[in-house]
Order: sequence, then C-alpha cells, then structure tokens
Amino acid sequence: MTTAKTLNPALLDVLAREAHAVSRDHGFWENPPSVERSVNLMHSEVSELLEDLRDGKAITLFEFLPPAEGQTLGKPVGPVSELADVVIRLLDFAGGHGLSLHGNVDLSTFAKNADVDGWISDMHKSLTRIVAEHHDFPVSLDLARVPAMREAWRARMAMPVFTAICVVFACTEAHGIDLFDAIRVKMTFNKSRPRKHGKAF
Repeated sequence: MTTAKTLNPALLDVLAREAHAVSRDHGFWENPPSVERSVNLMHSEVSELLEDLRDGKAITLFEFLPPAEGQTLGKPVGPVSELADVVIRLLDFAGGHGLSLHGNVDLSTFAKNADVDGWISDMHKSLTRIVAEHHDFPVSLDLARVPAMREAWRARMAMPVFTAICVVFACTEAHGIDLFDAIRVKMTFNKSRPRKHGKAF
C-alpha cells in the first residue's frame, strides 16, 4: 500500500470541507453538536477499533459487508475502517467549525511505536486535549458575536485537532496502511447512508 509520509494541509482542508458537507447533509449539524459530544464520538470510534482488535482482527484489515438492499457499496468494516472514522470525525469537526488544519508534518517524526495499545492510548490522549483546549478558552464569551475571539478560538482549536489527525496517520504509516484511500471509500459509503445513519445523534 502507498502510505501518507507527510500530511498536506491543503488536502486536509479539502477533506474537512467534504466530510462536513456529508455530515451536514445527513442531519448531524441541524442542532450543532457540542465540542464534548463531538469528541465523545471520536473516542467511540477509537473504542470500536479496540473491539475489532480484541476480536482478533489484524490492524491492516479493511473489508466490506454485503451491500444492503438499494446500495451498491457494502459497509466498510475492520480496524482500517475505524481508523478512517476517527479521522473523518476530526475532519467533520474542523469543517464544521471553520478550522484551518495548518502544518506539513513528516510522519517519521512521530514515534514509530508498533505497540497498538500505545497508539490507542495516544489517540485517546490527543482527543482529550481538544476538550481541554476548549475548556481553557473563555467560552463564556459569545464567540458568534465577537469575531476576533471566534478567530482566536478557531486558531487555538486547530492545533489539537491537527495533532490528533497526525497521531492516527502516524499509526497507519507505521503499519503500512493507506488511510487516505480508506477515508475516501468510507466517505463515499457515508453519502449513501440514511439520515443521521439511523442514529439519534
């Protein structure tokens, strides 16, 4: 597989807009989710990755269920699909809040720890940092009515979101996974899903 090597911010920003458009079109932003809910859902994807691994699936597994009636593409499943879902939720968050994912990171600068438990722990820690940065900001201010503060909030939130994306990509780079391809496939599948993917939120 061809892996990322570096993360180009222009590509990430394009994917963020696309991921958010799909999410918005499926009703997830009719009542914009709180930062806490968004991050909780990111954590849930990491937990689904862990459950796949507990079931004995290889971290590189990416397969498809048979297509449901009326669908041409079966649901992508397996650890790679869950890793893609983590990043898609991060991209949706960035797109929904107008965050610019700056930085051109050489993923080799991240520790190449082959221990999956270490990667999963790092993912959870990086996601938790997003909420911490949000809580450290003076959120009592009405950001919508104070443009300068809104831009300051966006600038502050972009870094932990970008870092979390880097952690996931560093994991997939270490395991030879083409995560960009998986993200594209998963977003294509998501376009075919029902409103809110049949969930309450």
